[in-house]
Amino acid sequence: MSYFSYDGIVEVKDIAVEEGHYDVAIIDMPYNFFCQATPEEQYAIIKHAKRIADRVVILTIEDMDEMILIAGFTIVDRGVANKGKKALFSRQVIVFE
Repeated sequence: MSYFSYDGIVEVKDIAVEEGHYDVAIIDMPYNFFCQATPEEQYAIIKHAKRIADRVVILTIEDMDEMILIAGFTIVDRGVANKGKKALFSRQVIVFE
């Protein structure tokens, strides 16, 4: 945040137990061999995000549009971030409110 001259506090927390309210929640959805989440766990993360934030940014390797819409959000923007020179690894960056 300081790189872009933004003031604020960045906190890493378990979204399920968070009780505060935030302008934005940024969620790096679990993936890979070391930290995976079932579809039910992913949906629970999205539902908790709706409870605590007005806007959410999710980074994911999976299609999550249906879960996002069912949770009551509207997708307002998206992009793809490729990792590696040959784009062997792509992640979606989805913004919703």
